[in-house]
Amino acid sequence: MAIIFLFFLFYSKSAYFNYFWGFIALSVILEAINIAGIKKKFEQCIFILFSYIMYFFPSLPMIEYFFLLTLVIIILKNSNYKEALSRISAAFFLTHYALLLRYGRSIINEKGALFFLSSISLIWFYDIFAFYFGCRFGRHKIAPNISPKKSFEGFFAGIFFSTLASIVLIWYFLNSSLLLAIIMGILAGILGHIGDIFESSWKRKASLKDSSNLIPGHGGIWDRVDGMILLLPAYIFIIKLLS
Repeated sequence: MAIIFLFFLFYSKSAYFNYFWGFIALSVILEAINIAGIKKKFEQCIFILFSYIMYFFPSLPMIEYFFLLTLVIIILKNSNYKEALSRISAAFFLTHYALLLRYGRSIINEKGALFFLSSISLIWFYDIFAFYFGCRFGRHKIAPNISPKKSFEGFFAGIFFSTLASIVLIWYFLNSSLLLAIIMGILAGILGHIGDIFESSWKRKASLKDSSNLIPGHGGIWDRVDGMILLLPAYIFIIKLLS
């Protein structure tokens, strides 16, 4: 998976990466709506079809309206109105949540493939050191009912090391501003953590360990990119604000 990702990333000037990243986003959407309770193939196809259009043709007029109108009709035709409303509303929200991955392409267009790779690697630095220090020194739990292993000690250690990694990668090697590097490192820890906790809450609600079994031994696509979804829009905002 990592090799495929790197191959498409460094051919990011072509359309290939856009299609690959679109596949990632649509895979997350399929996993998310399945967790939300969208089990019927017809309903899944509706969500994937409109998600595909919104990802690749975001400026298409009235697409959000027709998506919403279709879902309203599905809800009204369902015999169990309350259940359908709850299930489809949750899936509608998660669809738009996963579509935030579109901002990955914006970062590449703005700063290039190497910058994008460096920026998302900050999440991995956060995860590694948050896990290590949390296991070693964690005493104060952040969300024991959702993710019992995550602690404040691991959280702050992870932010420290993701910020340190950002200073080295973004500022020193890629010659971006020091302020940008520090903010990106901090955001990687905070928003990456929130994205992780958010996914965990949905999996716990559905009594699932992983978002899917797509990647043997590693769970689903959402499990791999949970920390990126809220982070990428924040990155592009900060990049444009400080440029």
